[in-house]
Amino acid sequence: MKIAEKLKDPTDEIHLLTHEQVHQKYAGDHRLDLFIKNYSRLLKEMGIENGQEVDLKKRKGQLPKWNASNKGYRLLFNLHMNPEETRIHEMTPEQIYKTSKYFYCYPLDTFTTYNKNMVERTAERRLQNDKNLKDFHWQQQLYPRNEITKRGYPFWDTHKAKVLLTEDVKNHLHKTMRPKELYYLRAEYQDFPLSCFRKHIYQEASKQIAAPYWNVKRNKMSRRLRDEEDDKEKEIWFLGCHDYEVEELTERVKASLVV
Repeated sequence: MKIAEKLKDPTDEIHLLTHEQVHQKYAGDHRLDLFIKNYSRLLKEMGIENGQEVDLKKRKGQLPKWNASNKGYRLLFNLHMNPEETRIHEMTPEQIYKTSKYFYCYPLDTFTTYNKNMVERTAERRLQNDKNLKDFHWQQQLYPRNEITKRGYPFWDTHKAKVLLTEDVKNHLHKTMRPKELYYLRAEYQDFPLSCFRKHIYQEASKQIAAPYWNVKRNKMSRRLRDEEDDKEKEIWFLGCHDYEVEELTERVKASLVV
């Protein structure tokens, strides 16, 4: 990709590189002094200076909104929700800023504000999650669920019969067999009265053909795919963060060797 095309993308890493780094990475075959001269002229023509756009208002208008549908927002949220794993709390805002294109596409001061707000938001969320979990366990201990309902038979939602009936209905056995015949097909069904089992047949058949059921299924699938995408972005962040730390260490070593 040409340098000019990369500069047009506010999320590209080229905006973080010095003139010398751009030359080394994209134009190593050209003389450094001539490249710096031409590159400086290109930045001026495009309204960019030292790797950062002069007109920040124009840049902000081109950037995606910072909300829950934004990849950068979700990545930062996931990182701060798992500080023990990511160790993001040990990094400065500037260090975090340089680890992902979804971060450094924003001006540094803007991202710093986003990061500060996210630290506060995720801290509150983690506290609330811990409280909810403790309340849930307390409720379980205070009101343990009986193994048998008040009517004298097991709970359907946790019984193996529920899973078996789902498969039998999926295989259309309820269309080829009467409820009583299906009832005696499996011993698990007989843990329930026939009248109760018959109702579950109708409920399961209706659920599998009803449109709302498929809508819920579709929404759950969309959420699962987005969660998988967020996990992938977090893995990429870990790899990129490691590369950044290596580069930073290399620069420090080079600086220490300068006489």
